[in-house]
Amino acid sequence: MIRGMLLITLALFIDMLQAGISLAIALLAAVPGTAIGAAGGAVAGASLCSYVGLGAISGWCSAIGGFAVGFFATPLNALAVVTEPVGIAVGFAINMCLSICLGAFLLMLMAFFLKKIYVKNLFFGLGEMIPGINNIPFWTAFVVVSLLKKSAEDGTGALSGMAAVATTAMSPGSALGNAAGGIMRAKEKTTEIADRTKAFSSPLMLQPLKGYKQQQDNLGDHLNQEQINPGSTPRESASAQAARNIFNDIRPIRKAAAVLLAFALFGAGVQAAYAQAVDPLRFVITPEIPTPGAQVAIEAQGVGNFLGDATFTWQQDGKTVLTGMGERRLTFTVGNVGAATRIHVTIQSPTNGTIDRDFTLVPSVVHLLWEADTSVPPLYRGKALYSAGSTFRVIALPQVVAGGATITYNNLSFQWSLNGEPAVNQSGKGRSSAAFQGSQLRASENVSVDVYLGAQAVGRASITIPAVDPELSLYIQDPLRGTLYDQAMPATISLLNTEVTLKAEPFYFSNDSIRNGAAAYTWTLNGTPATGPDSARGILTLRQTGNGGGEGRLGVELQNTDPTRFVQAARAALRILFNGTANSNTTSSFGV
Repeated sequence: MIRGMLLITLALFIDMLQAGISLAIALLAAVPGTAIGAAGGAVAGASLCSYVGLGAISGWCSAIGGFAVGFFATPLNALAVVTEPVGIAVGFAINMCLSICLGAFLLMLMAFFLKKIYVKNLFFGLGEMIPGINNIPFWTAFVVVSLLKKSAEDGTGALSGMAAVATTAMSPGSALGNAAGGIMRAKEKTTEIADRTKAFSSPLMLQPLKGYKQQQDNLGDHLNQEQINPGSTPRESASAQAARNIFNDIRPIRKAAAVLLAFALFGAGVQAAYAQAVDPLRFVITPEIPTPGAQVAIEAQGVGNFLGDATFTWQQDGKTVLTGMGERRLTFTVGNVGAATRIHVTIQSPTNGTIDRDFTLVPSVVHLLWEADTSVPPLYRGKALYSAGSTFRVIALPQVVAGGATITYNNLSFQWSLNGEPAVNQSGKGRSSAAFQGSQLRASENVSVDVYLGAQAVGRASITIPAVDPELSLYIQDPLRGTLYDQAMPATISLLNTEVTLKAEPFYFSNDSIRNGAAAYTWTLNGTPATGPDSARGILTLRQTGNGGGEGRLGVELQNTDPTRFVQAARAALRILFNGTANSNTTSSFGV
């Protein structure tokens, strides 16, 4: 109920504001140089004389007031041909801007309160685009119809009752209905008067002052007769009756005007408070989180040009290190981990007075280590390198000191990013490690982490992990000792025995793909596919079948068939000599 009343109140406010602006512009354009303007001036003059105790000469006062208004307004009335179109255009533009801005805010509130906007009802907004018609309360109608539909859909009567209240409030017999009707009637009258001003000029300029005095005396007699006999209906001129109707119709909206004025004063106060709250200074610290022994720069940047003739005094740990006019930048070196460096700056400006700022910088360091989940032979002393598309893990080792005590990683929050994109699922308090799957289209992966102690950033680090190409090596597999990983097979060997078993060992292939069988081996001997009982596991046995000499070329290829790691592939080749001696530049792994 409260939400609906808020929406209806806002809609009424928008429509009344638009109509009030249109009325004001219409009055300014139509009233001054007309008979109504003259009658209004006469009534104002007579009222003023009566107020100050000169009721005996109120007729002369009314004549002078009417003549003055007519005399000064007639020249302006000649410009109405130019001012009226301009006024209409300006009024329509103002109405359009108000309708769009405030209407958008109204739609946002409706979407928030009702959880739905009835798009079909927005045809009411088309009336806001038509001059003159846009003074009809379209926004109020839109809200009321939407609330009725929402009530019908929800099956509740609260919104329906509230919409009925709004409809009753806008009825012709209500205060708001009278105000809206008064605005529309006043605008119609002023438009009619503006049309008539093109056909005649002010009557005060067409008749003698004496005749006009007699006319005002008659008007005063009618007014006195009405006061003596309220039931009588004196005959008034059309212009005087129109003036009376206009001012009677304006009375119901005086409270609305007071509300609008209050809104305007409130907005001006908020704007003034905001202007006072804006900080004229901005300091840029590079880097924001320094490492031990790093060089740091603090630069003052101001709104306007008041820093050019301001005197800066920089202090580091209580000692003045830099002073002078325009010295807005300080460069210094921080200490070790946990050693706080305190900077104080005083700015004396002829226009902005004295400004003081304090900064405290505590160096910290964050080390990043990474490991890739890729294949290497057992007991391999090297590092498993990262290949494109494989998974890898990064571990952060922070050194953060606060209050003289080292903060453990469990009390720190870690915000991880991969290639500039936040990794929300990997981030959180105490999460000092993060696992990622790399892209097979990137030559390297960049990982960064921001470390926080509460809401304060206390550390930052980044690392770039390059992608290498997978490799494939051949080893001899001995029946008794197993695979001989101490030496890989050279490019050429002499097969002195009748049989040899070779094992192809992958380097830097994704372990997930190998465990899932996505890595497939393919063997060839002299260009012809070769298979064996264990060839799918990368093991092949070769036997010499004849007594003659010769050579053969053995090849093996390993391809990752996982679509996310298709670029992982490697080849190995071996030249085998049978019953012969290898070339002088080759060695045999078998010995004699």
